[in-house]
Amino acid sequence: MKPDATAPEAQSQPLKQTESKTRPPVKREKWKEEEVCAVEKHLMSFITTCRVPGKKDCDKCLQNEKEALKTRDCSEV
Repeated sequence: MKPDATAPEAQSQPLKQTESKTRPPVKREKWKEEEVCAVEKHLMSFITTCRVPGKKDCDKCLQNEKEALKTRDCSEV
């Protein structure tokens, strides 16, 4: 059996330039001195060795510095 030419999947059209699937720009917030000091205090060994900390390391930093990093989450640390 041949597919029907009027079926919806046969009539799909390519996306136009204005319909692309790009994300809207994200508003980035500048880090406060208190936040920078809190992160450096706990993650300086990663910074100096040019390594990326794991999720556990970021969560530990957030737990220990709740007040300073209250507006940040793990992906931002």
